[in-house]
Amino acid sequence: MLTAAFGKGHNAFANQRIVSQCPGRFVTYIDIQASYRYKPDQWNYLKQFCRPGFKSPHKSVAQALRDEDCPLMIIPSRPFLKRCFLDFSMKSGVLAVANQTTFKDGRGKTRNVTDLRGAAK
Repeated sequence: MLTAAFGKGHNAFANQRIVSQCPGRFVTYIDIQASYRYKPDQWNYLKQFCRPGFKSPHKSVAQALRDEDCPLMIIPSRPFLKRCFLDFSMKSGVLAVANQTTFKDGRGKTRNVTDLRGAAK
């Protein structure tokens, strides 16, 4: 079992959950809400990182954030000493996570991985 950290705002790693594996891909709660009916496999992936008993992504983002039911974003990480750490690396001199230099946020906007650097400190 591994410990993965999730949270909100500036305290992005305050909450921890025991998980069987570290996240391996970027996923946002908003994306899951939009595709829940059409891509249930994405919900099945995200819910392993949610509070036990949280059944569906029908709760608003604000409510899920307030109640700390599910992380609003999953970021690829790798295990180290039974904890999950962001999978930062350099790719051709550019900061990358899980070998990607960009990711889509929950609103479909392409973001640079360097935007995540502050949350990892």
